[in-house]
Amino acid sequence: MRKTSNVLLVLVVFLFSGCAVHNSVQKTKKQINDIDNSTKRIEGKVDSLSKEEINAISSTRADIGTKLSELGDRTEKIENRINELQELYKKKTPNVNDTTRKSSSEIYNIAYTDFTKGNYELAINGFRKFLSDFSDADNAQYWLGECYYALEDYPSSLQAFKNITLNYPFSKKVPVALYKIISISKTTNDTLTAKEYLKKLTDIYPNSAEAKLAKEMLADTTKKK
Repeated sequence: MRKTSNVLLVLVVFLFSGCAVHNSVQKTKKQINDIDNSTKRIEGKVDSLSKEEINAISSTRADIGTKLSELGDRTEKIENRINELQELYKKKTPNVNDTTRKSSSEIYNIAYTDFTKGNYELAINGFRKFLSDFSDADNAQYWLGECYYALEDYPSSLQAFKNITLNYPFSKKVPVALYKIISISKTTNDTLTAKEYLKKLTDIYPNSAEAKLAKEMLADTTKKK
């Protein structure tokens, strides 16, 4: 951001400088025209002018011509530099939507790759970054829960799966998230939570594979007791 601001600042300075030089050139051109007109008016009276006056007029025209040439060179250099800065600014400010789409895809894919390789800490950082930047992120939320589960951080995993049911109630990940909550609750011997979420699962998704598995899992637990 700072580099872009610097580019803009320099660009503005050059633009104002360019305008100032352009105005100076125009002013000098007007002076040349005025002298040309004056010269034409006195051409018929040249015999009445002294040699010193004629030399003074010629010298003035020569000086102004030199200044005009110098200003023209400066203007051309400044315009070239402005064009360079404009091109540089365009390169440093790509389309925001394209950048966002590219960044979201890269962040998610890198995080998922880390998960599949067992780099759970890196994957957690990636999925959390994705969740902080993009709202439509139920898949990232689910895999975040799986990362914590693989690390046996059951409280964090439980909360991640609960967030799916709270923040993405219509997501396809909700049935499996409910099942994971029941499974974690069973692992941590939290029978009340397991039964609470089993009821939610069977009420909302009674014919789902997750509901069947959850019933069997809790039934086995009851038998063992």
